[in-house]
Amino acid sequence: MQPERGTLPDGRSSAELRAGGRVIVSSAGTDWPIRDPDGAPLEVVRAIRDEIKTRIQALITEIDAHQES
Repeated sequence: MQPERGTLPDGRSSAELRAGGRVIVSSAGTDWPIRDPDGAPLEVVRAIRDEIKTRIQALITEIDAHQES
């Protein structure tokens, strides 16, 4: 099933993304070597989630620092 024109596969619209101010997209070519959580125990999935959160917070701090300079 194809998404409606002007929307992303998860249902968000282009307008919603523009209103957000920042959009960070992850792809298979990312520089973050993060383990695939598929089939992993819940405790491993939570550790992966926490690692992603930490990396995103650091990225936002870096982006903010560049905008201030």
